[in-house]
Amino acid sequence: MTNRYDLCTGRKDKDDKTHWTKIGVMFPAKNGDGFAIKLEALPLPNDKGEVWVSAFAPKERDDSRQQTQSRAGRTDDGGDIPF
Repeated sequence: MTNRYDLCTGRKDKDDKTHWTKIGVMFPAKNGDGFAIKLEALPLPNDKGEVWVSAFAPKERDDSRQQTQSRAGRTDDGGDIPF
């Protein structure tokens, strides 16, 4: 298990591709019970008024990339995020 996850929110573009934007990080709690979440931005609700956030194991990044990134083409493993 990784010790950190990137929290991302997705939005569909006109071609129905999901673009992911990192909005924070999630760590296992120090006491081992649950997680601690730090949001660096607030997600916007979708057209149904819902806010969905997904946690991904962080990808390796080179130094030239910005902290906020788009993860085009990344899909949800469970298929339960209704974007």
